[in-house]
Amino acid sequence: ERLGVRAGVTARAPGVNGIGQIDELAQHAHERAGIARAQWLQDALLVLQGEKDRIVRASNGEQAAALWAGIAGATPQPAHRLQRGKRHGWVQTAFIAQPHPCTRLCEIEQLGHAWSGGASRWPYSDPAGPHASAPIWAFVARPFQ
Repeated sequence: ERLGVRAGVTARAPGVNGIGQIDELAQHAHERAGIARAQWLQDALLVLQGEKDRIVRASNGEQAAALWAGIAGATPQPAHRLQRGKRHGWVQTAFIAQPHPCTRLCEIEQLGHAWSGGASRWPYSDPAGPHASAPIWAFVARPFQ
């Protein structure tokens, strides 16, 4: 049986957090798939967050990454800024649970609520952003390399 796990981040009232919910999700994955919790959490979360997003606050992405990393016992590495040509730059922070990154937060400068690097003819798409597909593919493909 294949195990499909989907985790979402939603806005919550002040003082309410999802630690118990994510912890419960990790436990469920462990029981159903028979894998170690730390192994399941390895490379488990990639957050791409627009700095100017008015729908999903930037703090939601930061909190999701910090929460997931905290569950895995990961520590943040120094953030570094990247930029390709004239596209929007982004700040990337990796959270490491030795020896692997378990969470990666990419905060994209000037990006609103849009697909970064998408075609201009589509709504909710920003062609000036870095191509979001590239870091997503690199993140998902890494365990298979």
